[in-house]
This record gives sequence, structure tokens and C-alpha cells, in this order.
Amino acid sequence: MCFSATASITAGVVLGGIGLVTMAKVDAPEKRMLAMIPILFSIQQFSEAIVWKSLTTDSFTSWHQGAVYSFLLFAQVVWPAYISGSVLRSEGEEKRKRWLRILFAMGLLISGFLLYCLVRYPVEASVREHHIFYDLQYPAYAILLMKIFYFLPAFVPPFLSSNKRIVTIGVVLVVSYLLSRLVFEKYVISVWCFFATTISLAVLYVVYPLQERGIPGYLMRMTKYKRYR
Repeated sequence: MCFSATASITAGVVLGGIGLVTMAKVDAPEKRMLAMIPILFSIQQFSEAIVWKSLTTDSFTSWHQGAVYSFLLFAQVVWPAYISGSVLRSEGEEKRKRWLRILFAMGLLISGFLLYCLVRYPVEASVREHHIFYDLQYPAYAILLMKIFYFLPAFVPPFLSSNKRIVTIGVVLVVSYLLSRLVFEKYVISVWCFFATTISLAVLYVVYPLQERGIPGYLMRMTKYKRYR
């Protein structure tokens, strides 16, 4: 989270709770990768809470490097491959799978490339204007490749899904990124994760169809009952 260690811890707890619900309510094995997304976001947020502590509390200084790399591992390496892979895993139409396989392969490539950059070049984190600024000291060509190819496997796959609910995840991803870029341009890496809760709720919407359970489902059954009385 972009505001404080307390905010990051709170987000981690909330996301972890949503993740437990999504894993408990997932209605098909092929959706389990999607259902794991809130839990992964939760771990990421706890990592940034430690980054905050390492920058503001002397007793956490030794944790700094590990926490920074843990957070960036999720932000840069995990998501391009994981999001494209989870959508591919949940897709049932072969024609759409062809395109999703291409994006998944692209996700694996960019994730591997960014993992190399993360290991090869120095990165630094600092507190600026009540946000954490991640200074990625990558070569200019690496930054350019990241800007071009990161978002194709991370943002496009949900829009190719035959499941209209999964498209919701894509919408939330794009809107959250645009808001982060427009309002907090220097801190996008950190601030974008502020919207993880919304993305996780979209995942819950996907894996636990409300129109088939709960109150809406009850109303549907009552309607059928009255119709045939």
C-alpha cells in the first residue's frame, strides 16, 4: 500500500480474507489459479509493509533488501505470467485458447526478462511524499521493453475470455492502472497495488457466481416455484 505500514498490513489482512473466501467458494478446478490472486496480493502487501518498516524503524533495517525484492518479484515477475496463465487455465474455447497461449508465452518471456533485470541491476526504495518510490536502475532498453510488453500479458487476457465475468477483472486492471498513472505517476509500482482489493473482489465475483447462490439464487427459485403453482 502506498500510504503507511499500517495501511499495507490492513490491506494484507483484508486481501487474505478475500482469498480464503475465493478458495473456499471456487466452483471449478480450472478457476483455482484465479482464486489464488487475492492471496498473492495479500503476500505482496505484507512485503511492502516490511519495506515501510525497514525504511522507518531501525530494528527492521536488516529486512529491507529482502522485502524490496519480495515486493518487486510480485509486481514485475509474477503478474505478467500468472494473470495470463490463470485466464488460459480457465478458458474452455479452443479458438480463444490459441490467443491466450501466445499471451501466456509472452508473459513467461517478459517475466523471465524482468527477473534477470531484478537480479542483474540495482534497485532502491525510499519514502517520498508519503509513498514508496522504487528506483529501478535498469538500462533504457529494458525500461522500454517493460513498458511495451508488460501490459499485454498482464492486462489483455481477461478481455479475451469467453467468461464475461473474467472481463470484469480486465476492466478493473485497466481502470486502476490508468488512475494510478494519472494521479501518482512516480509511484505507480506501489500505488497500483492500492487497487488490489478491488481486483480481488472482481476475482470473487468470477469464482463465486452470485446469480446461482445466495439471495439472487433464492429469488430465482421462488420465481420458478410461483410460476408452477
